[in-house]
Amino acid sequence: MDDAAEPLAVSPAQGNGNFGTWSHDGSFFVYLYAVGERCEFRKVTLRDGVPQPPDVLYQCPPGGYTEFSLSPDDSKLYFVERAMFAAPYSAFELDLASLSKRRLSQPVASGRGNHFVDVHPTTGALLLLSDTAPGKSVAFELDLAGDSFRAVHTFGYSVPIAIWSHRDGFIVHPSMHPSYALLETDLATGESTALVSDSRRIRMPRRIVSDDATQRDYLFTSYLNNRDITMPEGAAPGINSAVMDYLPAISHAADRLALISKRSGDSQIWIKDLRDGTLQSVQLPDTGRLFLDLAWSPDDTRLLANTDTSILVYDLAGARRVHDIEIP
Repeated sequence: MDDAAEPLAVSPAQGNGNFGTWSHDGSFFVYLYAVGERCEFRKVTLRDGVPQPPDVLYQCPPGGYTEFSLSPDDSKLYFVERAMFAAPYSAFELDLASLSKRRLSQPVASGRGNHFVDVHPTTGALLLLSDTAPGKSVAFELDLAGDSFRAVHTFGYSVPIAIWSHRDGFIVHPSMHPSYALLETDLATGESTALVSDSRRIRMPRRIVSDDATQRDYLFTSYLNNRDITMPEGAAPGINSAVMDYLPAISHAADRLALISKRSGDSQIWIKDLRDGTLQSVQLPDTGRLFLDLAWSPDDTRLLANTDTSILVYDLAGARRVHDIEIP
């Protein structure tokens, strides 16, 4: 990659920026910023492709941990929150125009509580994962308009994440710990089918938008010791090295794969071109970062990287040169 791929830091290095999530139209992204007792939801708007200083949307309780899910029209932000350490999680909605917050109608939170939400990318239906008893998870669908909820599937074990499938009436989730399979469950029958079976543990599934008419592509992490990335046979040879390769993120056009690898000694972002097989690194101006997540912008021109020192935006289109800056 050339100099145009140098990152722009939009979250200062003295705190932690995490859970970066692009809007569906690519005009902004949100992330959680935390340092000491300070916890904030922040929004970064892009103007002519350039990230602007962040706006603080919400002051969250210290020690907040949440992944974000946006409504299809990008007007509402859904998240989980707990009032204090060891308290159960509950699900909330934040209106991005008025910045008003409301607690959603949901099951009584106990134990770990209502700890994960996923918004269907087209219908806007909200899936809520709740641990109603120790070691037992239940998936609920929340009726946002009717302010009600209903159980759609009861697991015989605890799962950390469940997302809507590409297919209506199905959800996708890891199997029972230690999770050697990625399952798709029919909410009408309760029957589960293995989409992938692996000899390594599976976690953090994500939907992938693709041109395939079946729309059944998913991205996930599988791990034990040395992490590797698995693609369909023949799809992208030469991805993995003898060291850790992880955090894969496929572009929306499904023609490039971003990943983190330590093959050069330090953790770096690498881009695998799935059309011609080339593999190039995106060299950082410094070293020693811990990468937490990668996400392509909707138009595939930028890459959002969550790290333990800042949120970084990489301009991969080469339209302009950007440099590290610190935004308070």
